[in-house]
Amino acid sequence: MSESAEDNSNIQQLISSFSCAICGLRFSLSSQSKCRYFRHVQRHGLQMDSTFVARSETSEPQQPDIRSSKQRFHCTHCDQSFTNKHLLYTHSFTHSEVRLFKCDHCRADFKVLSALCRHRKIHSADKPFQCGYCNKRFHRRDHYRLHEMVHTRTRPFGCQLCEHRFKSRADQRRHQLKAHA
Repeated sequence: MSESAEDNSNIQQLISSFSCAICGLRFSLSSQSKCRYFRHVQRHGLQMDSTFVARSETSEPQQPDIRSSKQRFHCTHCDQSFTNKHLLYTHSFTHSEVRLFKCDHCRADFKVLSALCRHRKIHSADKPFQCGYCNKRFHRRDHYRLHEMVHTRTRPFGCQLCEHRFKSRADQRRHQLKAHA
């Protein structure tokens, strides 16, 4: 195997796995491994937001959403709602301070596995999104689209209180908090 093929293989292996932030034990990204990981973390004495789990196991589904016939499960910490308990449970980690998913390449750690998977792309040489104006390449489509607005001068998010416009909703919110709070 050539050196570059071996490096590529090592990168793919790291991208398709993660390690316990406490002891370093490695797990693959398969759904079975995720379940094993959650059981493994409990052996370290961490409860995966046990107050939330108890609440979700005893709570009844909320009223059906008017826009669909599906029942909705509402987060007790914010305004979001979900179509099933599993999505609500996964979301609950965003409200926890526990960061169980650690990147093997850098010191970054994350509350949810999907954030780690998204982060890992920065360590890969693969940049599939290329700007048609300057040929700059990006790992993520959202970063590419935000960059492209530099060239097109598109600012789709307007302040409701003045005439300022912004490239992102986050920039708009930041402006409204600073300028109009």
